[in-house]
Amino acid sequence: MELKLIDEQGKPLEGIACRIELEGGGGRASSVVTKKDGSFVKAGLQVGNYVVTCEKDGFRPLPIAAPVTAFEQIDLGANTMY
Repeated sequence: MELKLIDEQGKPLEGIACRIELEGGGGRASSVVTKKDGSFVKAGLQVGNYVVTCEKDGFRPLPIAAPVTAFEQIDLGANTMY
């Protein structure tokens, strides 16, 4: 899974904490933090429907639906936080 977070001006958001969990709360949640370019990559997820929730003070929480399938890399693209 690959994701990039940007602000309203299109600038990358570094240091954003993102929680990755199976939809419905089953399984163990993972946490990642965005890099300088606003991105993160998370490998090794089981097949399923995930919710990625990214949070930072001063911004609204950003939940993103992320279906993960076998043998496929998922690029969630650039997402804007407000």
